[in-house]
Amino acid sequence: MDATSSANNAKTQLVQYQQQLAKDLAAKATAKVIAADRAAVTKAERAVQEAEHSTVATTSASRTAATGSMGTTVDVTV
Repeated sequence: MDATSSANNAKTQLVQYQQQLAKDLAAKATAKVIAADRAAVTKAERAVQEAEHSTVATTSASRTAATGSMGTTVDVTV
């Protein structure tokens, strides 16, 4: 193998390694994006659950206040 052939082989191998590195970096970046998206979805789901829980608690408290603590209506007819 002469020096030119050896240099060409080395360049070819370098290009292959660079391409593989680029693929690996892209895959890693994609994984980070997916992880961030999952975290955002989880956070949004929690926010919805907390908002729904807050709405249910507020509605329940309003009903209790309107009907009395025992759950019966108070008649104030005179």
